[in-house]
Amino acid sequence: MIQTRVKVLGLLIAALALSFVVLPGMALATTPAEKATALLQNALSANPLLEVKPLAEESCQSGNVCIWTSKEYKTGRSEFRCVNEYHPNLGSHHSAKNRCPDRPAFFFLNGAMVFCMNAGGDRPNSPEFNGFAVTNVGEHC
Repeated sequence: MIQTRVKVLGLLIAALALSFVVLPGMALATTPAEKATALLQNALSANPLLEVKPLAEESCQSGNVCIWTSKEYKTGRSEFRCVNEYHPNLGSHHSAKNRCPDRPAFFFLNGAMVFCMNAGGDRPNSPEFNGFAVTNVGEHC
């Protein structure tokens, strides 16, 4: 039991000592974002094979309908939760993904339906739309 306490105490002292080590670039970092950036830069310089990629513009999380102002999911992404609601007057959009589990999404241009997309659907080159609605669970186009 005493040996366990000594080991735990030794680990705590080691952790405390490490917390005082200042990595290069960390001394000037004051915000959490600056500290994270400094840590990332240190990791990248220590391992040049490590590559960090930003989240893809075309990603869409489960439980959302995602729409883009451009074709092919390139720019202007917006995400909306899968709730039974109409979203009018969103401006001109040209691609969409439906990640609502078991719910279709209906897409409109100036109040007139232009297409419907079942759950899991992708429309990288959809007709122009400026509104959409997610309907009830279990419904389909």
